[in-house]
Amino acid sequence: KATVSVLYWQPSLNTMSSSPVGGVLYAFGKITNKGGTSQPLVPLKGGVDAAGDCPYPSEVDFGKGSPMFTKVVADSGTFGCIDTSGGTWGWSSRDHDEITTSPKMILKDSTIDLSAGYGFLAAVLSNNTCVILGKPPKPLTAKTFKPPTGTFTKCDASHEGILLLNNEGVLFQLGSSTAFGKGYSQPTPVAHLPTSVVSFSIGSVHCAAALQDGSLFCWGEGESGCLGSGDRKASVTPLPAEIPEKVISVACTKGQPAANRTGKKPGQEGPRTHAITESGSLWIAGSTHKGLGADHLNKVLFPSHDHLKFYKVGGKAADPNVPDKIYTGAAEELKGDSKAACNRMGMTDEGFGIDGSTNYLKDVKIVETAAAHIHSAALASDGRLFTWGCGSNGRTGLLAFMRGPGGSKRTLKCYVSTPTAVEKLDDMFTMSLAIGKYWTLAIARPRDGTRRKSSAAVRKTSTF
Repeated sequence: KATVSVLYWQPSLNTMSSSPVGGVLYAFGKITNKGGTSQPLVPLKGGVDAAGDCPYPSEVDFGKGSPMFTKVVADSGTFGCIDTSGGTWGWSSRDHDEITTSPKMILKDSTIDLSAGYGFLAAVLSNNTCVILGKPPKPLTAKTFKPPTGTFTKCDASHEGILLLNNEGVLFQLGSSTAFGKGYSQPTPVAHLPTSVVSFSIGSVHCAAALQDGSLFCWGEGESGCLGSGDRKASVTPLPAEIPEKVISVACTKGQPAANRTGKKPGQEGPRTHAITESGSLWIAGSTHKGLGADHLNKVLFPSHDHLKFYKVGGKAADPNVPDKIYTGAAEELKGDSKAACNRMGMTDEGFGIDGSTNYLKDVKIVETAAAHIHSAALASDGRLFTWGCGSNGRTGLLAFMRGPGGSKRTLKCYVSTPTAVEKLDDMFTMSLAIGKYWTLAIARPRDGTRRKSSAAVRKTSTF
């Protein structure tokens, strides 16, 4: 039997470890089922208001015991975590075979990697198998898979599609996805990738892969320009995307199998691709709706453009000369303590560039990123979690959501164009993240080195 050495990659710690450092799982956003049913999507220890919103990070309730986790995944109402012993935990909005509505450990094997799709989890185990937990996506009839060659090392899933990587850098597709063009009942190599793959992502409607030579390839639906090829055309063949730096990590939009709008017009809801380069810069292709493009100084709903090619966050603003700017997120604080506001946007103290650049995230190194329906997130090497996009329901975890009259919720236009560090996690070191249509999940540990921090301490000002 082939056995994989169990080494866990922890992006924020920039290390591979056989004894990974764990943290506590927190969540924020709308965590109740659609329609306001009593069963929460994510059971929390507190901080949830009468509308089912949790505006600030609150600890997930696992009942007895306090498991420590190294990775969290989520998609379409299905959630999963890997604990420090390699165990797999999972739950979903409805029962799917092994996965129930209550969080529980469902695999004690040494889980190397984990991903979530619609009603299932895909886990790569140390015995060189990929197992499907929950409802197998179409057209799968089996729940356990071996690699055609080599050993499985990583996986990613979204909706009903799965991507798997082996130790030789070969990427396999399994299940069904718009990006695949057809369904696969067995792991099948992705064609037309010229060199081995080092990072990859499957989203609701498209895929991306970073190759060993630093190049980036994208395929699937093109809608908002998410393939970064300069147009909105779809392609089931991987297409090269131009980024003048070596790409080391990618992420595609999850939780958006069908946007409310087509994404074929500029500034509408639509998918994106995020790419992290060797320098720690973040690049985005696709929709700029509600500030998702991270290139606006002002609050924006329907911009007049999308990123048809990859845009470097911190580059030229799309609206540098607009008078009477309507700032969002941390930028709202510029009239007060501008130095602190710049720090919260990942800038140097100089603020916005005199050349019209936003300078967002200029002073941080991004190590992990995620894109969902209408909000985005990025994790910096210093453990700060940045979010932007639509903040309704508290899905960004930012104070901006609670800046309505008298400290109430903003009911309209809570669009954050400015990547902003989540204020309530200032004293926490965030290690892993996952985001979905209405919520954000994050694994974090105290910066002071203690084992854990009580959920009450994190949400101590989260009263309503």
